[in-house]
Amino acid sequence: MFAVTMRSLVIWGLVVGAVWAQAEATSPTKDEDAPSSAEVDQASVRKFFERFYEATNDESGNAVLGLMDADSYINEIIAASTKKLNFLQRMMVRRSAKARMASAFRYEFGVWKTYRVTNIKVDGDKATALVRHWDEEGLTDRQVFMLSRHGKSWRFYDIESVSTGLSMLAMAKGFMLQVQDDPAAAEMARASVIVVNAMKEAYDYWEVSSGYLAELEGKRLPPVFRAPRWLIEVSARTQSEDGRGQYNLHLAKKLRATGPNCILADYLSALCLYNLSRHEEAIEAANNYIAAVGPDADTEYIISLAYVALDQPDKAIAACLRGLDDTPSSLDIFIQLATILPEDQVHVIAERLSKIEDAADQFETLANGLSYIDRPKALEALVDAYEKINPNDPNVAYYRAQAKAEQKQYSAAADILKSAIPTIDDEEEREYFVDLYLDCRAEAGQSLDAYNESEDRAYAFNYLADTLIIKEKVDEARQLIERHRSANPDDAAGHFFEGSLLRVDKKTEQAIESYLKAQSLFPNEELADRLFYELLDCWLELDKPLEAYRRSKQKDVALVELCERLDADEQWDKRIEVIKLHESQFGPSHETTELLLDTLSKQGKHAKVVPIVQSARIRLAAELDTKNEDDDDYYDVYYGVSHQLFEHHFRSLLKLQRFHEAMALAKESTEETDDPYYEVIVNASIGDVDACEAAVETCFNFHQYRPDGLLRGEDELKAILQTKPFEKIWLRFFQPRVLSLTAMTERPIDLTTDRFVEAVSKAFDDTQFKVYTDGKVGKSNENFVEIHGDRAYSVNYKSHSFFVLWENGKYAFHPKYVDALTHDQNKNAVKQHQAWLAVDMDVWPGRLATVESHQLLARLLRQLTHDRNTLALMETETAGVQAFSPEVDTQLQSEHPRHMISQMEVPDVQVDAPEVADE
Repeated sequence: MFAVTMRSLVIWGLVVGAVWAQAEATSPTKDEDAPSSAEVDQASVRKFFERFYEATNDESGNAVLGLMDADSYINEIIAASTKKLNFLQRMMVRRSAKARMASAFRYEFGVWKTYRVTNIKVDGDKATALVRHWDEEGLTDRQVFMLSRHGKSWRFYDIESVSTGLSMLAMAKGFMLQVQDDPAAAEMARASVIVVNAMKEAYDYWEVSSGYLAELEGKRLPPVFRAPRWLIEVSARTQSEDGRGQYNLHLAKKLRATGPNCILADYLSALCLYNLSRHEEAIEAANNYIAAVGPDADTEYIISLAYVALDQPDKAIAACLRGLDDTPSSLDIFIQLATILPEDQVHVIAERLSKIEDAADQFETLANGLSYIDRPKALEALVDAYEKINPNDPNVAYYRAQAKAEQKQYSAAADILKSAIPTIDDEEEREYFVDLYLDCRAEAGQSLDAYNESEDRAYAFNYLADTLIIKEKVDEARQLIERHRSANPDDAAGHFFEGSLLRVDKKTEQAIESYLKAQSLFPNEELADRLFYELLDCWLELDKPLEAYRRSKQKDVALVELCERLDADEQWDKRIEVIKLHESQFGPSHETTELLLDTLSKQGKHAKVVPIVQSARIRLAAELDTKNEDDDDYYDVYYGVSHQLFEHHFRSLLKLQRFHEAMALAKESTEETDDPYYEVIVNASIGDVDACEAAVETCFNFHQYRPDGLLRGEDELKAILQTKPFEKIWLRFFQPRVLSLTAMTERPIDLTTDRFVEAVSKAFDDTQFKVYTDGKVGKSNENFVEIHGDRAYSVNYKSHSFFVLWENGKYAFHPKYVDALTHDQNKNAVKQHQAWLAVDMDVWPGRLATVESHQLLARLLRQLTHDRNTLALMETETAGVQAFSPEVDTQLQSEHPRHMISQMEVPDVQVDAPEVADE
């Protein structure tokens, strides 16, 4: 759904980035008769798009540029800047525009192969039209064109992406802040670029995207980029392991509250609601999205899944059919339809294949999908339909045989394949057919016959022997092996599979003899590799790891494999014996030293570790002195081996409570890397709270650690930081960040702008706040309120950013959530509330909410709801709830309101939500 959108963002970046090189548009096209009615207006807009798409064939891009109101576009961007341009500057802007805009438009619009215009709205001299377009690969995107009437014709002056809510003009205005003299505005311009970069990666590479978002810490964003920033997070979270939470739905509500432009909020709401098993609501939100944008396969897929969950298969089938009407080749919907169709209706599968333009290209994908879900009747119907389209395709035989095999008609399947195999020239494709043929003969109990009839008996034997042993058809496997060995006594494969059969019979020593015989017969590379691991397994079954090492022909590989397996069984002494045996033959190495130190550490023999590692570090230093920094392995040795030795040395000193020496090592590391990570650990271990806090702060602020990163694998450090002396460090840096705190009230909320600003001022010590409307932006060093609509505001106070959203109506909880609450006060509050108000901190991924942030959020929430009779508080990310009381109110005003939040009841709600396929 989003693939073309992300590409479009790149192109729009070219357009808006070339703003200062814009020129006047070419003269308008030939005028048409002036429209005299709504019907004529609609027709004239459609006529405009006929001309527009014809113009996209012009590789120069000038024809498209000629249909744009470039003057209005450039003038609005210039007006958005507080730095006024003189006449000469404006003239230079216009002169340099044409070539760069034309190039960008040619690149963007040139990919569109087909299009559909819907939802045309004309209001005087302005019009909007929603356009959906497809590229040659079938990827689709939607954009809203903003048009203005010029004489008797139309021109476009802006294009807005449905998937992001961003328009070219809005993006350009955000980027244009960089030409201002105000450093804060320049910072917002850079932040805008970061959001666009994050958006390009959000749907496929959330880790990359979240890295971009982490760069936004402390940076202000223009209002137009704030909704896309939330959109990035909720879109990525709904497609990741974090995508099942109530918080995603809350983010979607924030998107919707920012205004009508973010149409995608309805789609994301539908996906969130489905993931929360709120299926009726998911269907309603999905239908709202379809009503806004027209037919949409992805959304119909969610609707069909929801109807299946509601046990309404007829409606689910209808949704699938609508989805296939929109995108005939949609694999997700095709498989969904095949899954829920009754067997007497599988003919629909055949009918739908005939509507796919590139059926030959799509057939194999669809057939594999049907094989995966084990619907053989649907697969047969698909094959029958495809055979009429392309009767000579060998895949017809393959998938017909597959359908027969799934119905356990193995002999019939084998007969089909046997006839088809001689007709296939491609060696790789032929192998697929042969494998399925042999599978079917094995399932039919005809392995010996298949072996005897095979042109390539060696291949047939290997495949059939493996298959029969895996399926535990021991008698048949034994007959096949005896037949092959009698005819090929010196074939390594015969002895190998005899050994495998002996292992099934638990005759390990005899299996070793067969494996060694196979090894002596020069097996091929694949078989030799299998023999190596089978022999290791056998020796270990006999508890003879040293014999396994001695008899191995690959000593280095055997050392590592044996150490890993002995490690898993915690056989430390035998692990050391193997290491010593290897060193006796090849001498000590970095690898054996690391294995030895690792073993001693796991045994808890830290007093033995220290002298060994000290000697090893001296040897390493001497070795590095003999190397040139340009040597290929210099940095591998330096950074890899050096770090391993340091870790063993440092950890053992800690275990031995030799803290002075451990601190010396930690400072050595800090001096080299400027990273006091190890000083954090030592200071925590010796109880130096202030030094520990300073080191943690450096880790977070300078090195941009995340809480999970600093504590990953540091269970002992985590336990220390959670004790009373270190409470302030834990609360400041490691407590789960408060993203959103919601008050559920008994009375409706009626906050005008004046009342809202007054409440905010009182919450923050009667501070005066500037008020910005109509998309105007406050400076980062100001205290201000920005208005986003009737129920949404942003608040900036001392570099802390908050977003406030409220609704008069019940917060939408799943019924199972309410039922799972065990405290009656909490349950009654959730049932009785009539309105809710949420205050969110503007916290980016990777940024930590400070103690002060928690305090300010609590004060703001309390002031905004104090006269509405608050019934309960909820932390939105975890959906933890706490009935309101004087005690809770006291905690809300305390130095650490996070304590109150940590006491909230988070019910254990088990809601079945089948996985949604990747979009």
